[in-house]
Amino acid sequence: MIHCRAISCPATHKMMFPSLPPPEQVVPIVGIVATSNGRTCDVHRFGCGNVLLLSRPARGCGVLLRLRKTGPDTLAAFFVLRDGSNGCRVGFAPREHSVGARGDSLDGAIVRIFEVYTPDHPNSYCRALYHRNYGYALAEKE
Repeated sequence: MIHCRAISCPATHKMMFPSLPPPEQVVPIVGIVATSNGRTCDVHRFGCGNVLLLSRPARGCGVLLRLRKTGPDTLAAFFVLRDGSNGCRVGFAPREHSVGARGDSLDGAIVRIFEVYTPDHPNSYCRALYHRNYGYALAEKE
């Protein structure tokens, strides 16, 4: 597991974890490591989301994503490029965040990843989320 919000306390040399954002600001992103359903392109043959996790120093933490409605019940997550445009599709918001008024309010929203679950996470529940969802991250609405 990668905690992007961890900071080192100089007095005790221990890691401190600031409080999480309010639940209404947190959006899970699933399917990051999958290579199906538009999550791969000619440049990223092993999956655009894999590039998100493997090529970044913090394994994806701090990356900006834009959520866009791509169907009536589908909210896709795209890289936000330096010029502000959409890049590759890397994952999706779960269905409970994609339907109804919540999905409409998140359409076009920019989120920043603050935690990424990995297959070597010490918590078995978090490992299960990673495997069940083909990659799992938590993002905060900007």
